[in-house]
Formats: sequence, structure tokens, C-alpha cells
Amino acid sequence: MTNEEKIAKLMKLTGYKECTCRAWVEFEGKCAYCGEDLISTAFRYFSSPTDHILPKAHYPDFEWDVHNSVPSCTLCNSVKNNLDFLMEGENAEEMLHIKKKELINRAKAKLEPKIKDRLRFWKGVRDIILDC
Repeated sequence: MTNEEKIAKLMKLTGYKECTCRAWVEFEGKCAYCGEDLISTAFRYFSSPTDHILPKAHYPDFEWDVHNSVPSCTLCNSVKNNLDFLMEGENAEEMLHIKKKELINRAKAKLEPKIKDRLRFWKGVRDIILDC
């Protein structure tokens, strides 16, 4: 089955917009930032948002652009929030349509230390609760 067929089937099954379905197919159901498999369990699938690489709060014109959506795990999405990875003078449309991977790599580089901090925090909470 081609990606276009997968996207059409997902749109019909889920009722989601093309940008969401295209993102999930493009990244094979994995978080664009950390690579976590978001379709391995129902919980991961239903708790995983679709993220806007360029935040819709800053770039409302790109909210439904098919190039601006990526699947994201809850952790990466909450850490990224409304962070903007465009550099001064860059054209938003050009970066999304031609250099999307570069934007994602910038996000990964910025998110990685913050995610590690959150995971250390979570481990501390878990250890206290489980008396480890």
C-alpha cells in the first residue's frame, strides 16, 4: 500500500485532517523528536498528540499546513510546548517545505537535555513512591 493510500484510509477511519494522517504515516507512528513508538499500545496512541513544528501560537497561518505536523509523545510535546526553532531571517514556509528535517533536528538538540531532566525527576518520584 502506498503512503497516499495509507493517508486516505487513516483519514476515513479516524476522521482526522490530512496533515495529521500524513504526519503519522511519514514518521511510521513514532515520535518525531525522540523516536518512541506511539502505536505499540493503545495507551501510547491515544495519549500522543500531533505537534506543530512551528507553534500555531506564533504561526497561525501554518496550523493546518501538511508539512507542519509531526507525531509527538506526550513528554516531548509538553517540553517543546511553544518553542520556536526558526532563526531570525528564515522563511517559515521554506523551512517547513524544504528543510523540515533541519527544524526537527534543531528541536531534538534543544529538547534532549530538558527531556533528560524530566526523566530524572520522574525517576525520583517513582523511587519515592515505590520505596526504591
